[in-house]
Amino acid sequence: MILFSIYLGLFKVKQKIVIFFVSFLAEKEKLFKFLKG
Repeated sequence: MILFSIYLGLFKVKQKIVIFFVSFLAEKEKLFKFLKG
C-alpha cells in the first residue's frame, strides 16, 4: 500500500512536469512565430 501511494505521488509529479513542459513549449512556439512576424 505504501509503494502504491509513492507510485501515485510520482505519477502526479510527472503529470505536473509534463503539463508545465508542454505549456512552456507552446509559449516558446508562440514567441518564435511572433518574432518571425
